Amino acid sequence: MFNWLGALRLRWKVLLAPAFLILVLIGLGAYTLQTLRANQAATDRLMSGAVHQAEVVTDFNEAVLVAHVRLYSLTAIAANETDEKKIKSMAGRSSAALAQVPAKLAALESIKDSEALSANVINELKAAVTNYQKQAKNAIEMADGDAASALMFVVNAERSYLQIEKMVDEIAANSSKIRDREVAVANKRLDEQAMIFPAVVLAAVVLGCLVSFLVS
Repeated sequence: MFNWLGALRLRWKVLLAPAFLILVLIGLGAYTLQTLRANQAATDRLMSGAVHQAEVVTDFNEAVLVAHVRLYSLTAIAANETDEKKIKSMAGRSSAALAQVPAKLAALESIKDSEALSANVINELKAAVTNYQKQAKNAIEMADGDAASALMFVVNAERSYLQIEKMVDEIAANSSKIRDREVAVANKRLDEQAMIFPAVVLAAVVLGCLVSFLVS
């Protein structure tokens, strides 16, 4: 190698070190760009996967909880109030909250066959939600005329709600485990990159010094 360098003209010797440094910088830039793209792809997968699933489960749980709370409020008002206008107003709010549940269930169904939610679980959940909606609608319809019957339907709806709550808690727990695992993997990847990048830069500096020494 020394003979090869010695045979070069002075002009090429002078240009050799800067040219090598330019190539090193281009290589570092390409490596950095590739790393950024890989991190962005991993972040997108995380957001569209485990994080999205956790958000969908939370939205469904909140929708069912709001519907159930308003159903109980309607029953309490129907049993203690004589103002039909107030009862009908609360019945409308309960119906509106109940109408939000199917859409949230459909969003939850879109993530079935994932690690957090199997097709069997979603089928059981759909059956419980269907029964809950049936009992809740009966309670809403009876609230302005027969508070006792409305309370009976609410008691039946409560059984379905407890089933839904139990299944949703299990789904949420599985989803949280998956999300935490994916986040841990992403953090591990970042830590590895944080160790590799300085090593690459150090190797480039050493090679640059070596080439400069040989040229000199």
